[in-house]
Amino acid sequence: GHRDLVQSIHMVSGLLLPVPIVLGVLTSHGLRADIERLNRFAPNDWQWLRRPDRRHAGLPVGKFNAAQKLYSAVILGSILVLFATGLMLHFFALFSDASRTGATFVHDVAAFGVGILVIAHIALAWSDPQARQGMRTGSVELAWAEAEHPYWVAELTASCQSANTPC
Repeated sequence: GHRDLVQSIHMVSGLLLPVPIVLGVLTSHGLRADIERLNRFAPNDWQWLRRPDRRHAGLPVGKFNAAQKLYSAVILGSILVLFATGLMLHFFALFSDASRTGATFVHDVAAFGVGILVIAHIALAWSDPQARQGMRTGSVELAWAEAEHPYWVAELTASCQSANTPC
């Protein structure tokens, strides 16, 4: 019923989408460190992805497992695609009909894909209370971290020992 309002909210939201990411990168050392971790695929990550029993195989996993690394890359790529195609659709006069048609298709498919990924991500988080606690508070129980992300625990422990601080 309020198409113009919804269209305006959609456009402003799309233009503001990069703002929290940029602000986080500029102001948070922790986020920059996490981005660095997400950007590094280790050989054991490929092995982790190929294993059907990956969660119980005892494979070394750092703070982020391979699926989390892939998810973050796909979401970032999707944001860039949605941003670019959204600009094409907003400034439609600069583009041919064929380009706009293609941009509309890509924008819609990418948005649908992101929606499915986000729903799946929420479902996975819903099944793991410790993961939800970590997302909400920034900390998890040591036993959970040791079971799910043993290399991360080892990294933190080594960091504490080298700095002579309690962990």
